[in-house]
Amino acid sequence: MKNYKNLLLFATALLFGVFVSSCNKYEEGPKVTLLSAKNRISQDWELTNFNKNGENQNLEGYSQFFSFSKGGSYTQTVTVQSVWGPVTEIENGSWSFSSDKKNITLTKEGVSSSNTYRFLELRKSQFKVKYTEDGDEYTRTFVSK
Repeated sequence: MKNYKNLLLFATALLFGVFVSSCNKYEEGPKVTLLSAKNRISQDWELTNFNKNGENQNLEGYSQFFSFSKGGSYTQTVTVQSVWGPVTEIENGSWSFSSDKKNITLTKEGVSSSNTYRFLELRKSQFKVKYTEDGDEYTRTFVSK
């Protein structure tokens, strides 16, 4: 009987290990979460890291904020410091996940085209996306506000 319990415990641990390792949807995590992707993304975010072709870019004089609603709309606010002072651009639009929730697509209001970004990480407190534009590879990291 004792061997049966040990075998059952081992099999359960093995199955749990396989389940957890197969659940990692995003390259950088999380492995397991109780929150849906929609609940994790639906909040306010601030850009903290911008990487182009593997090199960190200086964010001095540049800020980017996103606000994603559960209803599928977003607002993006970008402020750039110029010689005349700060210039702010506000963009509104809609967002949606791909069917596997590995990508997010943003469609700017009044524009028929959209941009798709692949998640490297999607946590309640941080997300990281990767995309290619004009042959360059970009990674952006956002933290919740």
